[in-house]
Amino acid sequence: MNTTFRNFFAAILLFCAATGPLWAQPAAAGGTVTNNPAPPPSVSIDRRGLHIVGSPGPANPGEIKLSPSVLVQNIVAILGFFGIIPSIFGIIGYFRSRRNKMLHETLRAMVEKGVPIPRELIAQPDRTRHSSSDLRWGLGLAGFGIGVMTLAVKVGLIFLFIGLAFLIVWMVERKNRNTEPAKK
Repeated sequence: MNTTFRNFFAAILLFCAATGPLWAQPAAAGGTVTNNPAPPPSVSIDRRGLHIVGSPGPANPGEIKLSPSVLVQNIVAILGFFGIIPSIFGIIGYFRSRRNKMLHETLRAMVEKGVPIPRELIAQPDRTRHSSSDLRWGLGLAGFGIGVMTLAVKVGLIFLFIGLAFLIVWMVERKNRNTEPAKK
């Protein structure tokens, strides 16, 4: 786990180092480059909030004030948006680890007591794919795609066609299952 975070941050550092020179490039063709850029805005934080004061002009109207409640709302929104997916994976990983730990403790106790271990406890669960799961996924994704199409047509079409593909797979497997000779 530690090496994963180390590799992740190393990749971010490498990305920043590689793209750093690109940030210092002059404006694209047609743009104007001045030798005297506008002074950077000054930022101050006090009990009344965050104050950003820049040089007044058409691009910068003057002072921008953000109250503490707005700052807290922005921070919570950003952390909530980017933190929900790692939280979901963390919760799934925690409960999977907890289940494995309980299984290992049970096996250890059985070995210490000399009780024979049943095969069902050690065997991996059967993960055969049933054709009904294709039907479920197909109907669910097609319905989700139709619902999303009310907001974003192109994104909805992606889910709709994936759902239709699952339905086609379900129909082909059902037809093949009906034409196969019965096993005796």
